[in-house]
Amino acid sequence: MAKRETKTGKDLERRVADAYREMGAWKVEHDVELGGNQIDVYVELETPGRLLHRIAVEAKEWTSTVGKDVVNNFALIVKLLRSERLIDEGVIVSVKGFTRPARKAAENHGIRLLEEADLEAMVAEAKATGRTQPTTPPVPPPPTPYIAHPYPAQAHFTGRERERADLTTWLADDAHPLLAVIAIGGMGKSALGWHWFHNDLVPLGFGHWNLRGALWWCFYDRESGFERFLERAIAYVSGGEMDAADWPVRDRMDCLRALLAEHPLLLMLDGVERLLRAYARMDAPYLGDKDVEAQRDVSQASLYQCADPNVGTFLQWLAGLGATKTLLTSRLLPRELEGLAGVARRDLTEMDPEDAVRFFRAMDIRGTRAEIQASCAPYGYLPLALRLLAGLVAEDPARPGDIAVATDYQITEDLRGKEQHHILERAYDALDTVGRELLSRIAAFRSPVGYRVLQALFGPPSEETGEEEGLRFESERPLKDALRGLVRRGLLSRQEGTGHYDLHPVVRRYAYDRLADKEGTHTRLRDYFAAVPGPERVESLDDLAPTIELYHHTVGAGRYDEAILLFHDRLASSLFYRFGACQLVIELLCVLFPGGEPFTPSGEAALPRLSEEDDQAWTLNVLAASYSLSGQPGWVVSLLEAHNALRERADDKENLAVGLVNLAEGQLKIGALAAAERNPRRSIELFREIEMEFEEAVGHEQLGLLLTYTGAFEEAGQELEIAQNVFDRIG
Repeated sequence: MAKRETKTGKDLERRVADAYREMGAWKVEHDVELGGNQIDVYVELETPGRLLHRIAVEAKEWTSTVGKDVVNNFALIVKLLRSERLIDEGVIVSVKGFTRPARKAAENHGIRLLEEADLEAMVAEAKATGRTQPTTPPVPPPPTPYIAHPYPAQAHFTGRERERADLTTWLADDAHPLLAVIAIGGMGKSALGWHWFHNDLVPLGFGHWNLRGALWWCFYDRESGFERFLERAIAYVSGGEMDAADWPVRDRMDCLRALLAEHPLLLMLDGVERLLRAYARMDAPYLGDKDVEAQRDVSQASLYQCADPNVGTFLQWLAGLGATKTLLTSRLLPRELEGLAGVARRDLTEMDPEDAVRFFRAMDIRGTRAEIQASCAPYGYLPLALRLLAGLVAEDPARPGDIAVATDYQITEDLRGKEQHHILERAYDALDTVGRELLSRIAAFRSPVGYRVLQALFGPPSEETGEEEGLRFESERPLKDALRGLVRRGLLSRQEGTGHYDLHPVVRRYAYDRLADKEGTHTRLRDYFAAVPGPERVESLDDLAPTIELYHHTVGAGRYDEAILLFHDRLASSLFYRFGACQLVIELLCVLFPGGEPFTPSGEAALPRLSEEDDQAWTLNVLAASYSLSGQPGWVVSLLEAHNALRERADDKENLAVGLVNLAEGQLKIGALAAAERNPRRSIELFREIEMEFEEAVGHEQLGLLLTYTGAFEEAGQELEIAQNVFDRIG
């Protein structure tokens, strides 16, 4: 009998993989080994319910139809992989279709059969619904761990045995549900947690620790704030039965607290400093430890406090949950956790000198133990600094891999005491001009970036891009070589699964500081993201991610008026009313103010860098509302006072009257009753003058409520009666 296959099938595999990528697959891999079986294409998709759906695909590029024997054999493999919880579905794709017995067998076994036309129709449907771009990983069912933001682990993690043993001991410590690992940037907090999780916990299974599953969440990833964490955590713990996307934040908190009490998990919360006042800003990826220290003299509130009081409350709840365990990594310990009995603290310090030797040898660097340790000692055995030093030695053009060349990069007196910048400067300067420019331009992104974006921006010119000014590689090969070189040197990392490139926050800040033309770079990135079509429907914060990236680069380009228009038209309504993402609104609007700070050292409100006073006033009002709704009334009054001053100067009586009502509510929340009473009286006069009867009645109602707090009950009754008469008449 003649062979039925006339091609290798690799072309079809590539077409199948590309089709699933166009459908928005989070992960697509070729020739994957699963459970001892070779799978042509492995796919991870997100279901409409935001759950993980894993598919094993068999590709058949035959000259004739596929028969039932192929289906039956593949069904056995699918059954095995399902039993081991490795996949959820099996699919066979055939160029020439299937026989009738094959279709019958597939129906019996639950195997999906597709032809290329079927794939094309599925892609078209995905594009029509706007679901063609992968965002965050879909949520798997427990006990499969949910890695919301994969950590870009670099090769040759070495040592930390004592610290890993401490983490394992804590896991069995019932007295401390929460452990905080604290250290400066570059000490290896995230790497320690990631390696411990994957190498010490996962092999034993979560049942060994009486845990139902585990969730890894990094607060530095884009749109990964507290509200989003609550939503995705609820979806995970509930097995996809609950969709909390539209719930109020407090309802999400209460629900997740109850779920975690009933279903014990391991929560691994990375980069928690991002939730604190010190780092709760849009430029947080560019802040160093010294930048935070510099804020101490101008900050009214503790830099260690959570920017959103709800976050502080929830962290305290986690410290009291006996069954669920929470591992928290942060540069700073949240003040809300200080002194709590359920909180243990572990300060991560420098790398062990013996581990440093093992690491350098794993990097194929030649030298004696004494030579390696002598080269590492000046850098205080800081893990990030040692990785950069190892990259310099390994890539030295004259003597690659020879530890003796480390003396060429020794610290000079003018570089001592500058965090990791002594070795960062050496590593950065060792790059060629193109390498330095590429690294600094990648640093302009506030989150991990995919190769396709880098290719479009820095690859060879196309008909769409034309001959733009700035960094451009003549072909893809030198671009790929440059990226590989940055990864080898430890300056850039590549995430598994997504293939996205990212920088350590310390490296990002250093490289960005050395970007020569920041406004020009952000203008180019702004133009790129402006051309990306927005989603037809906004169903989650992920759908707003490209628009927020566009906003970031519009601000970076110094186009503040364009930025506030973009925020008003495409972000404000969804963020404020749909998702209640008040803290994100605060971060987005604060970058419009000088230095990213909406308040002066004396506590008065600053004015945003906008040319129109109307836009300034609108921004102040929205910012005040966001602070109020996120439980931070102390910041509201000065913002609304500045808003009202602008409205008064413009003789905008309607918005001034509304601002006075809002100001009175803010003053009431902080107990400033005498000041609060004056504002509704003035608002009543203004509404009466411009003949807005219903709003005038609202002013009477607010004044009546205020007067009850001051004990003026008779006048309060009169004001409330006036308001009620209007409400009854108008309906």
